[in-house]
Amino acid sequence: MKTISEYQSMSPAQILDDPDAPETLKIRARNQLAAQQAQLSTAAMKEQAYMERLARYAYERAAQEGTEADMQRTSR
Repeated sequence: MKTISEYQSMSPAQILDDPDAPETLKIRARNQLAAQQAQLSTAAMKEQAYMERLARYAYERAAQEGTEADMQRTSR
């Protein structure tokens, strides 16, 4: 069995893979991984929303430019 300081230097995934790790450390490691995953999910959702807004803006801009070009052609 490892000492506490050895477990402290391990990543949460390493602790979960260690069959001799105490259950309390495994619970803490699972919680840490879940928190990291939640942060990544939140960041991914924010990035996706930003990309959707950017795409919508580009589409609206292209539509507006097309409308303006049509108006210029018909006014000549």
